[in-house]
Amino acid sequence: MYDLAVFYSDSNKILLNLQQNTEQKCLESSRTRLKKHCTTRWVEKQDAVLLFHELYPAVVASLDDIAVWPGDSGSKGGGVSE
Repeated sequence: MYDLAVFYSDSNKILLNLQQNTEQKCLESSRTRLKKHCTTRWVEKQDAVLLFHELYPAVVASLDDIAVWPGDSGSKGGGVSE
């Protein structure tokens, strides 16, 4: 899960794709970014897990979109979703 948060924060294009999928798939959510969690602070980790669960449909749709992109981003997106 932490790797996904880093993956989405590395590129504005990838983050925009997640935000667009969040608007389409997670209408009730006001959040559009995954949260990086701290391994030693369990409350922050819990918040990150709950947010991931909330945005899960958008994350899956986004990774499916990114997996077919040409170039390096597509191969990274396909590897993360497996």
